[in-house]
Amino acid sequence: MRYWIINVGLFALMLPGLSLRAEFTQQINLVEIDGIVHSFGDRLEIKGIITSSDSWDSGTAVLETRIINNVAVRDTIVCHLFSSKSTTWEHLRQLTPKSYFRVIGTLTDASSGGLPKRLAIVVDRIEVIEPFTLQIKYFIDRANQFEGTAEASGKLRYQNELIKLEGLNEWPESVIGKRVRVDGIVRRITDQWRIESPAWGLLELQDQINKNVLLEGLLRSLNGHWWFEYRGERLYLASPAGRVRSFPIHDFRCHVRVSGKLLRQLRPALDQISLRSDRDLVPCFVLRGATVEYLEGKTSWEERFGTLYPTYHVMRDGLPELLAEPALRRNAVHGDTKARLYAYRNHEAISMILQNATDETWDLISNRMSDKTLNLTVRLLYASILAAVNDERGRAFLKMQLDTSDSEKFADVVYCLGRFPTLLPPNSAIKTETAWSEQLMIELMRVRPFVNVQGHKDQLKTSWHADRTVLYSDIPEVLIRRNTKTANKALVAYVLGRGEEKSKVIEEWFRSDCLVPVEIVLQLEKESAGLNHEGAGWVARKERMDILHQLLKHKHPAVGSKFLRDLEDGFVYIEFRDHSSPEAVASLKPFVNSLDGDARAHAEMLITLLHKDPVAQLLLMLDDPKRTDQYLIVSELARIGDARAIIPLAKVLRTAPDNFFNRRPILNSSLRNGYAVTNALRAISRPATAQSIHQLIELLPADLSRFGGYIKRKGCQRMIASHLIELTGESFGIDNNKWSAWEQKNRFD
Repeated sequence: MRYWIINVGLFALMLPGLSLRAEFTQQINLVEIDGIVHSFGDRLEIKGIITSSDSWDSGTAVLETRIINNVAVRDTIVCHLFSSKSTTWEHLRQLTPKSYFRVIGTLTDASSGGLPKRLAIVVDRIEVIEPFTLQIKYFIDRANQFEGTAEASGKLRYQNELIKLEGLNEWPESVIGKRVRVDGIVRRITDQWRIESPAWGLLELQDQINKNVLLEGLLRSLNGHWWFEYRGERLYLASPAGRVRSFPIHDFRCHVRVSGKLLRQLRPALDQISLRSDRDLVPCFVLRGATVEYLEGKTSWEERFGTLYPTYHVMRDGLPELLAEPALRRNAVHGDTKARLYAYRNHEAISMILQNATDETWDLISNRMSDKTLNLTVRLLYASILAAVNDERGRAFLKMQLDTSDSEKFADVVYCLGRFPTLLPPNSAIKTETAWSEQLMIELMRVRPFVNVQGHKDQLKTSWHADRTVLYSDIPEVLIRRNTKTANKALVAYVLGRGEEKSKVIEEWFRSDCLVPVEIVLQLEKESAGLNHEGAGWVARKERMDILHQLLKHKHPAVGSKFLRDLEDGFVYIEFRDHSSPEAVASLKPFVNSLDGDARAHAEMLITLLHKDPVAQLLLMLDDPKRTDQYLIVSELARIGDARAIIPLAKVLRTAPDNFFNRRPILNSSLRNGYAVTNALRAISRPATAQSIHQLIELLPADLSRFGGYIKRKGCQRMIASHLIELTGESFGIDNNKWSAWEQKNRFD
């Protein structure tokens, strides 16, 4: 893996626009590395260092590759090693990390998304070799990047060799003896090595403090906190004002180039994100005014982190053949079938078939589907491909293969029946038709009358087929998208029949974009009315919240009365709050006085939040000595982030009695008190005004641990300082005098 840095403006030879990253592109049957194409199935000789010998789902051992077929690669590529008949699994597990090895084997898979780039090799032969370094001769007449030490006379010491930089008589005095990186083309000129058209920069971050830099590395995140990783070091990426930048979740581990001014500041430790709220303030690298350039196209999570495999797809008639092979997983997943695992393993091949299809393609796929020498599960996947493009041959094959006497085969068929509607890529000109399958799917989810002991058929009971259809397939989702009367009737019958997977159906249906007919919602609410959170497990509670979600979408006038017993649950409160309406709140008002504890506090808060000016009402409630729900009030003020809350909350934190957040004894009061202080500080800082900064500075000397929270006094001071650092871009730790002096010098009107 390689990262690089350029010090912009330090010297005329430094060209920030130049990037000589290694080329690594992949298709379903080949990979191209530094201009050399390797097809899957090719025999390769690889030299490198073993870094791990325990990586079950991506080979048995991992080797950092330096040389492939006697050609050095520009960037380190990770090879996952799989055992063959001649190299047993146990043999690979016994390889010594940090030792150098020569591996001969078959290339079977690759991953070009993100860093590091990866290959899969089935090993035929492996042997220990002497440690080696990459010599300059490996890169002659090739563009490359060299990391080494700046030596006198404009030379670079790379490993134990010297390279002269063309056009550079001498390094700047401040650079000599330091680690640098040089981009360029290496040539042999008479008796010495020379780099043509060099672009260079200092390599180590500590040598670049207070300078403009250009870096390559990875975007990383944890629990919503983002940073940039460069050569194993975590850096904050900040705006010109010093606020930390965040990114969409799918940018995790994206390969990027960033630029800005490099600073060294006290900031919350990036290695404590998941460990504590009051992270230590430690010296951190900060890239101020950071801009980000993405160095790779958007790749899916699977393309970036997916498992590599010891087998590869064979191309026949221009199309990849599907493999009768499951996806590699460490743990079994509820509802897995052989067909699901095969489909996951063959996802790339299926996508390629559907994206590059011609009229002749469907005949080729039909022939494979009809080939009885092939694995039946693979034939079913071919049938689902045909059904996705509305080919009657695929539909007929799926219907014909339904067999209730073979449970494994049944599970595979229903999986394919539920999967075919979503196989086509979103930009496909073909639109998959599902009307033909609706009645078949309804029949699979059929329920029957249940005869009780008196002989009356007054109940429904799900069938064996229905439960397994829901468990193993996406058929309920297809019926939900169909949204016809008959489809809805089948879904209701399954749920009322108390199917084993009814919670899955309720969640998928009631959380979908559909507005479920209100009479159906009310019918299911009645069935679950006794399952409040006190006497039921999480699954039953989740069903209730899914039903509540739909009633709120309907703005049903009785939603409050039907969920009074549930209101004490914080999750139910959030559901009400985030999807509320005047109608829902009006339905609560007649019952508020009959409630107590958290249920009453939640009901009153929901009524307050729909007020014309909820912040004004919340501040009045905060001042009311009779209230016992200050924790909830502060949480909502933090969520809203209104500047009017800054001074009142700062006053509370400075002067309120110790029991302010604990007037009503409850379990876990220390945890709740700690959250109250944390949320109060967040509410003060969130408006990001001069008043926010002033009040936070004023709070630094206060003892916020007196409220009985789980965070000690210095921890609270660190949280205040963290907010100040984020708001100002400056950093004086928890030193109140320095913050006050800075405020006096930078007073805002």
